Amino acid sequence: MLNSVSGNNNQKRCSEMEVMLIEPSLHRDTISLRKWEMKKASGSATSMYVLVGKWNSVAWRNALREDETMQLWSFRINSKLCFALVKRRARSCCFLFGSSAALTTQESVPI
Repeated sequence: MLNSVSGNNNQKRCSEMEVMLIEPSLHRDTISLRKWEMKKASGSATSMYVLVGKWNSVAWRNALREDETMQLWSFRINSKLCFALVKRRARSCCFLFGSSAALTTQESVPI
């Protein structure tokens, strides 16, 4: 369950919980998962889930680069939420699924 974190004037800023993250290096550690509410001009809100706290250490240990494609898998162990971060290997082809494309290279392909 996500716990509320208050901001200025005791307003609810975000919710957070500690989760296990298994990194591409197979290092395991806990990291904070936060749910941020982003207010729109229309008055409605959009929710974003973000991993925070130890992210710079995760990036350094796994030599993560800007614009690198990653996958984030979620699963449960004894009902506890966990994540696995997986590096995608670059390939020289792309696969089309219906009307969308999943690219495995740094190049864009028109659909």
